[in-house]
This record gives sequence, structure tokens and C-alpha cells, in this order.
Amino acid sequence: MANVSDQAFLMKGYLRGGGPPMLLASLFLPARAEFVSHLREVVRRVLVMAAAEEDARYSAQLVTSELVTNVVRHSAVASNATVGLALSRDGATLRIAIHDADPESGEPSEPDEDRESGRGLLVVEGVSDRWGVDRTLVGKLTWCELTAWPEDARAYS
Repeated sequence: MANVSDQAFLMKGYLRGGGPPMLLASLFLPARAEFVSHLREVVRRVLVMAAAEEDARYSAQLVTSELVTNVVRHSAVASNATVGLALSRDGATLRIAIHDADPESGEPSEPDEDRESGRGLLVVEGVSDRWGVDRTLVGKLTWCELTAWPEDARAYS
């Protein structure tokens, strides 16, 4: 289980807007393959309720799936490993944050043409407005930001 400090860091969800972001959802689940679809469905439902743009909902589900799958494949060595998900909103921006206990930072790499996997972070990089990895007290927080409420971006520009 993630410690309290990492949970607070995950929920903090710092963004560029200056004010505090609105936490839309936060949960931890076992880092197992069968929970990837559950987290994707949580993202879908939360973003429908938050009236996010449809394209952004699909993009958010895609990056959530890619990031959580990376956790399951690369860092879930312990039987009690967990993955944390936090969704927050700051104006037009949706921030998706995924926490895991593995401190190794993921870097996009040139995928091997013969392998079926290895493109997840390239997908995240291509779909997101911004993304990054921050170390936490126990592990890392991989995050990305998408414009999910473009009408808000136009209203304040």
C-alpha cells in the first residue's frame, strides 16, 4: 500500500492555473492486469459526469490504460503492489496522475518493430499536451495533462 505522503502528493495534482485544482477522483487498486479496465471505466464515468469533451474522454482512457499497463508490466513485482489514480481539473486542463512504488522513471524509447509492446509512453507523449514523471517518497508519479474542457480555455484566453 502506498504511504500517506505519496497519497497526498498524488492527490495534490499541481497544475499551471495558480489556484487549487479540483480533485475529480482518487483511488488505489492492486497493480494487476484485470484492474486496468476498471480504472479506464472510472476515468470514463468521472469525465462524463464532469462534462469533459468526448475526444478528451477517449484520450484520457487511452493514456490511463497505457500508464497503468506500464505499472502492471514493469513494477508490480510484489504481490501487494498497488497503482494509484488521481484525476484533477484546473480550468480547461485535465491532469491524470498514476502512482506506483517503482522509483525507476519511464522514458519513451524507440520501439522494436518486431515487438508488440513498448509504445505506451510514445502514445502518452503523442496524445497529451504535457506529461512527465516525478519521484515521490516511495516510487514515482507519472502524469499527463489534456485539454478536456476547451470552452473554458477559450473563455479565459
